Amino acid sequence: MRSAVPGQAFGPLGPYRPDPLTVNRKRPGPLGFVLAVAVLVAIGMAVLAMAGVFDRPHAAGVNRLAQATSGPSLPPPTRAPAGTALAPSPSPTASLVPVGEPIVVAGTETHTVLRVEDWLGPTPAATGERNLAVEVQVQTLPGKTARFDQLYYTVENADGVSRNAPEMGRQPALAYGILAPGESVIGWLSFLVPNPGPFVLDYHYPLGTNGLAVDEKVLLDPILPPSPDPDPVVPAPKNPGATSSTNFGLPKALSSTNYSGYGVQLPGASVTSASGSWVQSTAHCSGKETSAVATWVGIDDGGVRNLEQIGTEAVCQPGSKVATYVTWYELYPQPQVPIETIRPGDRFTASVTRHGSARTLTIRDTTSGRTFTTKKTRTASAIQALWVIEAPARIKSNGDLQVLPLTSFGRITMTGCSAVVGGTRRAISDPHVAHYRFDMRTPSGGAKALTSALNGSGSGFSSTWKDL
Repeated sequence: MRSAVPGQAFGPLGPYRPDPLTVNRKRPGPLGFVLAVAVLVAIGMAVLAMAGVFDRPHAAGVNRLAQATSGPSLPPPTRAPAGTALAPSPSPTASLVPVGEPIVVAGTETHTVLRVEDWLGPTPAATGERNLAVEVQVQTLPGKTARFDQLYYTVENADGVSRNAPEMGRQPALAYGILAPGESVIGWLSFLVPNPGPFVLDYHYPLGTNGLAVDEKVLLDPILPPSPDPDPVVPAPKNPGATSSTNFGLPKALSSTNYSGYGVQLPGASVTSASGSWVQSTAHCSGKETSAVATWVGIDDGGVRNLEQIGTEAVCQPGSKVATYVTWYELYPQPQVPIETIRPGDRFTASVTRHGSARTLTIRDTTSGRTFTTKKTRTASAIQALWVIEAPARIKSNGDLQVLPLTSFGRITMTGCSAVVGGTRRAISDPHVAHYRFDMRTPSGGAKALTSALNGSGSGFSSTWKDL
């Protein structure tokens, strides 16, 4: 149930509006006075034209990518002079910043894009697309603390198409957290973006009040050839029966703002099915806010372009301590599709299967005996299987990505979790594939939902809600 920040049009320049004091005004007599007034008006208009008032473009908006070559029309950003100490100052909201130039953001940190590279990525880019890796440094100013989070970033191409950064990208990834005064972090952001360029990185830094945020835009140029990873990914073995003690170069545990659960993949191999079972837990609603928890299985392309998932969800609304429970499916980035209301305590089994471009999504309430199946067509790769308990994310009216508060759910146990990877059905713990655990945490590191180790069969685990 991922959400992505949609591509947004850049802000319009104000259109020219004629002065109402000089439009449709009746001429007074006599003639000499009228001529004198006309001369004065002509002189005034000439002065205004010289000042640029009547030369402003009459347009609905302007694409800032086009300004990469023509020059920005808005004030330049606040930048740190060379050789001087950095000090808090207002952050820019307009012009494009070049790679390698530090910029003061919100008076709390300096933000620098260090390097932009073509990247091989988890899968080769399709025709008309390219993988980009962007190395970023965030450093706090004296006496300040700052947040960092990969969810704050999107990349936009020349056509205004926007993509956000997946959790599984080039390592070491930027991830998220809080920096104390004087601390610094350097990490990679990975994007699969459609051509054409040039490309712009949007750093959307929330200020924490009334949806206010600071936007820094960096022109991703030059794009350099790929450099070796510090810890190269181990290629898939030629012998499918071989094992890897290094987890094929992938991390064994990841922190996430909205995932608790497990993922599986085998570099170079496709995932054609994922399935699992669970009991719908009872949600405990506070009655004070909107909150939710979703449980699902799915397969995706290892990024944020295409994700097929099916599961259950409990939703709490303000003013009510009784949750609503539903089944649903989603072919992200298409919207979620609700199926029907359900009861807590019922057991569910779900699966997502891929055969060529066909996707079959099935969920069965084994307690009531009701089954739902839908078949869809989608042309996309599938390299990752997922079993997830999630705090769903939504798009707010201002376009910001918001991870909803996680509903108190006690404990959810998933069993019978397996996937067909490289043509063979495997449990999560199968040593012939890479697997990794997600723990759901706040950006400051507080536990929201923690994931257990795998059970004895390697095909089950529990996620436990934590009271922050």
